[in-house]
Amino acid sequence: MLFHFKKIFFLIMISSLLHAEDNPFKSLLPFKEATIHYSITGSKKGTQTTYIKDFGKKRVIYKNSSSRIMHAKTANDNLIMIDEEWTYHINLNTKEAIKEPSLNKLLIEKFNKLTKKEQDLIRGKKGKMILNLDCQKESIAGVTNYFSKKGHLLLSSETGIMGYKSKTLASSIDIDDVNSSLFVLPQNLQIREKKANLQKATEIINALLKEDKSNANTANVDYQGIIQEGIKALNF
Repeated sequence: MLFHFKKIFFLIMISSLLHAEDNPFKSLLPFKEATIHYSITGSKKGTQTTYIKDFGKKRVIYKNSSSRIMHAKTANDNLIMIDEEWTYHINLNTKEAIKEPSLNKLLIEKFNKLTKKEQDLIRGKKGKMILNLDCQKESIAGVTNYFSKKGHLLLSSETGIMGYKSKTLASSIDIDDVNSSLFVLPQNLQIREKKANLQKATEIINALLKEDKSNANTANVDYQGIIQEGIKALNF
């Protein structure tokens, strides 16, 4: 009887692990710790560095960039800190921060609610290789992103709207230990909490369910918002 119970428990655990692997937003990166370097070119210029811990469960994204919009030059020094529950968007110049629930957690939940046919469509989409990682394309409102299929790591992001063009591209990766101090929230922040961005999660899933088209539909796009904010990395 005890053996039978252990067998059932083992089968349940295996089923649970396989189900987690089937969800691309829950899958882990193929390395435990790493530092990824990016270049930012076009209307916005600068650099980005992404630090990885615990196979992608913890991430820190540092962006230093400048852009020129309507003859006005703006400089940005931003930090994004991500774990499985929360994301912090931090302006290092003003010490202002926004805390919001993990977008990736919402994507995991939404993917689990899809039909098997829809899940297979997303998992089976073809992409391209960036830094030896198999990537999948996500296009929303004039912004095209490429995320790794395992771990949902942003490796390329490109915007091209009304003459405004900007591209963020991963150029190299160092698979090595990362200093834990980088994952400590800065002090003296003015933190404002936001509700979960359910609309963004829905947009991402819907974009992945659509067939690829050569010409993206840019109707009803908030051009001014995109230009002002520039390229923003998704949570995972």
